[in-house]
Amino acid sequence: MVLRLLFCGLAALLSVGCSDLPERGAVVREIPRGTWEARQPINVVYENTDTLSRRELAVLVRFRSDFAGDRFDFVLETLTPDRQLTRDTLSVRPDRAETVSLSYLDTRTVYRSFALLDRPGEYRFTFMPLAPIEHVIGVGIEISD
Repeated sequence: MVLRLLFCGLAALLSVGCSDLPERGAVVREIPRGTWEARQPINVVYENTDTLSRRELAVLVRFRSDFAGDRFDFVLETLTPDRQLTRDTLSVRPDRAETVSLSYLDTRTVYRSFALLDRPGEYRFTFMPLAPIEHVIGVGIEISD
């Protein structure tokens, strides 16, 4: 009986304590080949449940460490659950100072702050390079409070 009360109390404490944690989501897709062709779409899907909080949207890009360019230019299309489409042209520069591995460079670039994802459901993010690019091995989106 005491063990059952202790377990129930711990479960209640955890549910209250965890309710204020920010909702975070990062979805990343691997680039299938060594060269990513221009206008070849890579889709990332984020399932939204929080329609009230303002969020930060960041693009995640993983470059191979031998990426020779100074930036990666691409189009990011966002399709909302109610079928609204936005299109942004973005440029991401690899941060060579933040290298965590000898084989790749991870870059996180905020492109929207205080964004409101006001519809529950599936948000589809489509990445398309403006020109063929080599040595980009992953792209994705991070959504955080």
